[in-house]
Amino acid sequence: MKRFKLISLFLLFLTLVSCGGGSAKVSADTSFQDYSFLGRGSYVGQYFPTQSFRECTPEEVGMDSKGLVKVYNYAANPEIKTEGLIVIKDNYIVLETYLNGFSPDDLHESYSVAKSFASCLVGIAIDKGYISNENEFVFNYYPQWNELNGSDLRKKITIKNLLTMTSGLKWNEEDYYNDTSQNDAFIMYETADNYLEYILNKPCIYKPGTHFNYSSGDTMLLSGVLKEAVNEDVEQFAVENLFNKIGIKRHYWERDKAGNLITAWGLGLTLRDYARFGILYLNKGNWNGEQVVSKEWVEKSVSPAYPDINYYGYSFWLIPVFPDYKQYNLPDDIYLAWGIHTQQIFVIPDYNIVVVRLGNDNDPAHDKWVETEFLRLLLDCVRER
Repeated sequence: MKRFKLISLFLLFLTLVSCGGGSAKVSADTSFQDYSFLGRGSYVGQYFPTQSFRECTPEEVGMDSKGLVKVYNYAANPEIKTEGLIVIKDNYIVLETYLNGFSPDDLHESYSVAKSFASCLVGIAIDKGYISNENEFVFNYYPQWNELNGSDLRKKITIKNLLTMTSGLKWNEEDYYNDTSQNDAFIMYETADNYLEYILNKPCIYKPGTHFNYSSGDTMLLSGVLKEAVNEDVEQFAVENLFNKIGIKRHYWERDKAGNLITAWGLGLTLRDYARFGILYLNKGNWNGEQVVSKEWVEKSVSPAYPDINYYGYSFWLIPVFPDYKQYNLPDDIYLAWGIHTQQIFVIPDYNIVVVRLGNDNDPAHDKWVETEFLRLLLDCVRER
């Protein structure tokens, strides 16, 4: 998941001045009315996009159209495979584009972005009293573990450990794009009818809470925890308590052959609906006056869970995951939901911005999409406030 890439300033310069995917080049005398991906209209006050989104020209919310054309050109570079990009400032769309056959009505696979949604559902379950807090032991929700010997480290795993990838369970998820023969997520997908049984049989090799190891297995265990806690189908719980609240009307969410909702991946939404989720978190869990998930949960989720793991919260990545972020003078409070093939929801609280980038990047470690360059290019569009 984590990709640390440094591209020379020369390449950055070339990216900024060039156009991708056949898009029109920018000149000083070009009318920006020709750029259909830019927002149009006026800012007419605060609102939440429960029913529909509003858009406005970038200048209406203090952004620069010329700069956003460069942002578009960066994302539309044919050397990467962006399929959707949306930039929202003050809840207004200022840039929206669909590329490479993807369309506004299409439901796009999110891969591990689903983990952040699962984290939100845990927070809602805690808010509603179904779970007392994230420090509950996981064995209380799984009879298979309830019978374990007290010395077995699996008896020490908490819900927080699952949220923060610190369960200590033996799990290999290092290679997504090349050799997947040892990748537990792929092995589980290809061989297991019941994902929960596959994970529950894994030994615990580190003391829970002491070792970060990216694991879809950890997040998948939240599926059984949630089902047992809320005494309801987890997908239905999501529809009633999250999707309906923020205006998500269409989705799919995959299950294993045993019927368990795959909380680690498998969620499909439109580009705008991923943005709605970002807006919910930008507003600390509040949606048009209703606290969908508590402010306290959101703040925990997007803060380091442990002092020595400053790049991960409760199933959200934090800006230090990009070691060069300070070189680009990026705010310390940026966070994101992130899935393979570069599905990303960026939340930038200091600027009241949400960005969703959906793609089909087959080799993201070696392509032209560099998150820190993109974010700096985007924030350069914000005029002095």
